[in-house]
Amino acid sequence: MAAAMLPVTLDQLLGSPIKLISKDSLYSYVFVITDPRGIQYAIKLFTMGYLRRSEPGRLKRSDSTTSVFLEEEDIPFHKKTTPTPERVETEFMNLEKFKGIGPYPESRQIYPNYEEVLTSLLNTAQDENTRVALLEIQTLLTTLKEKGFQNVQLGCIVMEYIPGPTLLDVEQRVKERSSPYEKKLYKKQPVYEEILIDAIGKIIRLLMAGFVLDDCHKKNIIISSSHKKYEARLIDFGDAFTRTTMYLDYRRPEEFMERVKERVAESLLFNHKPESEDEWVNSDTWVNSDTFIKDIPETSIDLMSRLMKNNNPRPLTEIQSIDDLRIILSLIRLSSEQYAWIDEFIDDNEFLEKLLNYLRRQAEAEAEAQRLQRKEEGKGRVYEGFDTKRRGGKTKTKSKTKSKTKSKTKSKTKSKTKSKTKTKK
Repeated sequence: MAAAMLPVTLDQLLGSPIKLISKDSLYSYVFVITDPRGIQYAIKLFTMGYLRRSEPGRLKRSDSTTSVFLEEEDIPFHKKTTPTPERVETEFMNLEKFKGIGPYPESRQIYPNYEEVLTSLLNTAQDENTRVALLEIQTLLTTLKEKGFQNVQLGCIVMEYIPGPTLLDVEQRVKERSSPYEKKLYKKQPVYEEILIDAIGKIIRLLMAGFVLDDCHKKNIIISSSHKKYEARLIDFGDAFTRTTMYLDYRRPEEFMERVKERVAESLLFNHKPESEDEWVNSDTWVNSDTFIKDIPETSIDLMSRLMKNNNPRPLTEIQSIDDLRIILSLIRLSSEQYAWIDEFIDDNEFLEKLLNYLRRQAEAEAEAQRLQRKEEGKGRVYEGFDTKRRGGKTKTKSKTKSKTKSKTKSKTKSKTKSKTKTKK
């Protein structure tokens, strides 16, 4: 059996060429680093530290962190700094849970001796932008110490590097290449539609697994391609929260679920085909969507209730219709303003039908993968059982057979001898 691959750490990558990917995040910087074999990894660097008056523990989301403002060459900029390693640990654990949806995680580390690490990275910076970003991190950490922050450290996650444009980049390219008429229908272009379906499909898979990403805007979705096949991958798992806490912006879950039903009813209203022209003019149906709430199938409302009751993973097969999909997308949309971009898809029946078919194929593929896994595990158990019997029971079986044969032979011989003796008499 081949030895398991050990995770790659930043210590092993120090001395390798490094290049900035993004510093858009409010609390981290992301770089790509190339090891001597030519393999590329993404490294995410966090500034860490907390003030004594702040609460360092139980950090889950970036809005709980402390903003630090700096003046560098008369240009103000600020970052949110993470009070404890918990944010780094949480993001790493989320990446481990959702391999295939997000980047593959390699390792996580915390550096109290960040000066040495940053000096090493600065020595291999590939361009000025990378150098400036690393100096910003250095300045930020120094400023934290000067301002009395405790446990000032540098956090790092090493993960798979996913090359490719963001969903926003792809959208802009498609719009640029489209005619004025096509710009209204750009999302219907086959390749872009395939990308959108894969991206939204992964967001739904995440929800069914029990989680929602708070910061899932178009710049946090990377599109990679291989052999003309496009795949969307979600990044930034630091702000992943559990499904049952989707109503954080509402007073209680029931209020949130009512708002979801209203959004689905709006979609039904949008897709409603009036029976006559008079319906458009004379009916008060068009004042609001309240009358359409009764048209939401009970099965779709039951699905929402099941999802909101606990965070246990639910199979994709529970999504049976486009009304179910409307419920799912409305749940996601109303959980965070970062999902405003999926609003238009809730009303698009044609797109929902294609998305439903995609999810069915995903469910079939997952079921087949599980079946094969069970089969392999079953083979292992059968083999192990058979092997144990062979090694532990073979001798016993033989000895039992021999002893039985011997006893039978002896008894037969004895009976024959007795009968012969009797006959002679």
